[in-house]
Amino acid sequence: MKLYAFNSCPFSVRVIALLGLKNIPCEITYITVGDFPKHLQQQLTGTTVPVLEDPANGILLQDSADIIRYLDSLNGHPLLQDHNPGEVITCWLSNMKPNTALLCYPRMQEMNLPELATTQARVHFNNMISDRLGMPLPQALALTGDILPHVNQQLQELLAIIDVPAYLQNRRPVSIDDLCAFAELRNLTMVETLCFPELISAYLHKMAEATGIHLFSGNRPPG
Repeated sequence: MKLYAFNSCPFSVRVIALLGLKNIPCEITYITVGDFPKHLQQQLTGTTVPVLEDPANGILLQDSADIIRYLDSLNGHPLLQDHNPGEVITCWLSNMKPNTALLCYPRMQEMNLPELATTQARVHFNNMISDRLGMPLPQALALTGDILPHVNQQLQELLAIIDVPAYLQNRRPVSIDDLCAFAELRNLTMVETLCFPELISAYLHKMAEATGIHLFSGNRPPG
């Protein structure tokens, strides 16, 4: 079984987080931007990740929700009570996305990401993201000071949305909302000037340890 992913893709990270939580053996292959595997191009309608390939069971899935649902069913003991994110966390992610894009995209070329391992990939990424943001990446980077106050407020809102204290105190199981929140928060650890609220930081580190997924520079778990 093989998962094709980007290290910085939140939808890929949701899947990788579940693999880690359930200790499911799976080869993770990080592909470079603009270099989608040719054998998959012939079988899929789009060139987006994640993609799960399980030839033994005749499975080829591209939607992260479908992949998570499939992986969670493999051993007959699902970890998640629901495989669809709640409306509140979905709204929070939608509101957060414009800020996350402006903060994280300009920093990704400094993160040694496998998806940007070649000059061609970096040029393709730079052109694609500049068009998406409507500005050059250095201009987006310069907006950091204006964006951080809004992100800080959104991080405070997250405390109630996913009941962070209950998770930290082991009073509730992990949920699909946690996978979604963690994937978004993990990318924000690219921003070294962002100070996470104490509870959010503890939550982020606990999720990172449980899933086996590293955080980015400047915001790694202690020890």
